[in-house]
Amino acid sequence: MTALADSADSRPPRFGLSVGRLLISLALLLLFFGLFQVDVPLARFIRSLEHPIGYFPNPWLFWTNWIGNWVGDGLYLALFSAGLLAGGWWLGRRNVMEAGWQSLIAHGAVALLVTLLKHVVGRPRPKFNHAGGFQLWPSMDNGFDSFPSGHAAAAFTVAAVLARRYPSARWIWYGTAALVTFSRILRGSHFVTDVMAGAILGLVAGWIISRPLERWRTSVWEAVSAATALTLVIFALLWTGSHPSQFDWVMAATFVTGTCVALCGTLARLLVKPPNGRTDGRGVWPFLRLQSGYLVGIGLLLATGSPAVIGIGALVLSGLWLSHQTQQDRGPDVIAASPRWRLVSEAALAASVLVSLVVIKGLQGLIPPQ
Repeated sequence: MTALADSADSRPPRFGLSVGRLLISLALLLLFFGLFQVDVPLARFIRSLEHPIGYFPNPWLFWTNWIGNWVGDGLYLALFSAGLLAGGWWLGRRNVMEAGWQSLIAHGAVALLVTLLKHVVGRPRPKFNHAGGFQLWPSMDNGFDSFPSGHAAAAFTVAAVLARRYPSARWIWYGTAALVTFSRILRGSHFVTDVMAGAILGLVAGWIISRPLERWRTSVWEAVSAATALTLVIFALLWTGSHPSQFDWVMAATFVTGTCVALCGTLARLLVKPPNGRTDGRGVWPFLRLQSGYLVGIGLLLATGSPAVIGIGALVLSGLWLSHQTQQDRGPDVIAASPRWRLVSEAALAASVLVSLVVIKGLQGLIPPQ
């Protein structure tokens, strides 16, 4: 009875959890509505970067496009998962073997769902639909299968499984999946809402398969929360690029304030160290890291200077804060973060914050309005 009581006390209040999930759901709907407004302007901007005969004269854009398309190919990802399964069995590494079969199952499930949705929705790809209308009509025609993106779904499915098994390298897995997602937009194969829908489906599938099936409802909400945070990042960058502030002094003030807040949050994460080398995700250490992470998020939102981004971002951060569970579920076979990997991870996060601030400043008005 005492153990049950302790377990119940460790859970967040049910009311707060419900309100948090409601805020996250509302924010996700608003984010997709906002991204839908950017679909066509972004597609036109991407086409303006291409050479008239259909290739990117910039080598960086060309290689990003090629690598992302190759890495996110369903066949190659399936072979990668099969290689993990076979290699784990051959070497007697249970963690590697489970990463292989879990990513294979999740990939297969999300592939079936994406294929069904593609033909039920029947949305034309950007090259076939310059107006950007969202056609809700079943179609089996070639080119009318844009929503959602299969590459993005597959990449984020595998990334979610690998991030669960090897959390220390999660920036690598999710960074690679993000590269695949970006390449599909750059290639002109999908609108931004197509790839974000695929990313969300992939995260949900990977999250469910890589965690205990009896708590699948919690896994779904955890995946949706992570997907909402990712969607907020994409929305913030694109909305800032296509909707510059009309008041330079306001933009300057919010950017300076946001930069200071984000850097303070980053510094706090670097200074807060786990007691006695503990890396099991429990105690005061992860709580302080979590709060400093929210501080980083608030700073980056302020740096955009966009009322829409700041408003929706406040909904997302409030929902995440209310629905967050301090006791994270970590299976016994998950590799704990070593001090060396923790340093690499925190350094990568600090670098990404600095890059984000530079990108936010440089994106102002880059994407022409529709």
